[in-house]
Amino acid sequence: MGVGDRRYCYEFPDQPGLCIKVPKAKKNGYRQQQREIRYYSKLADRGVPLERITRYHGCIDSNLGTGYVYDAVRDHDGVVSKKMNHYLDEGKLSPEVHLNQLDILEAYLFEHQVIVYDVNPHNILYKQLGNDRIEPYLIDGVGDVVAIPILNLSDTLVREKIRRRWLRMIDRLRRRFAWMENYRMQH
Repeated sequence: MGVGDRRYCYEFPDQPGLCIKVPKAKKNGYRQQQREIRYYSKLADRGVPLERITRYHGCIDSNLGTGYVYDAVRDHDGVVSKKMNHYLDEGKLSPEVHLNQLDILEAYLFEHQVIVYDVNPHNILYKQLGNDRIEPYLIDGVGDVVAIPILNLSDTLVREKIRRRWLRMIDRLRRRFAWMENYRMQH
């Protein structure tokens, strides 16, 4: 299905709604996975709806080692949804569509105080719903890498962290696309 910086992603046999992520290297991939599992548990404890991030379902043994099961994001026709980068590079969607998807994702992150340590266009999928409707989904990078986790107990510091990381992605997009100058953070 895809390859990330630290994990391979495979289709789950006979279950098209699921995928299996397998770390490339045991040490870094395992640490990333454990960090995500802990963060998903915190989201569940807070009752955060996972409407914009893929749900984690647990781990399984595979012929490649331990695999971690997540929702697979598929378009209305069953095809695996494409990354935001694909649509940016192809130029098939209008700037307005991209700006709207960014607004939706930004609103979700701030409303539910979801921290993403690696927010960028290759970790965002655009799910095609049909009738020219799209929904954005974060597929990787959910959670936080902090030396002092107690800082995440402050709502103000969490919002600032989300803002800082979000703006990093926006700044990178602004360097690539002139129309991104029209993007204004809502939060």
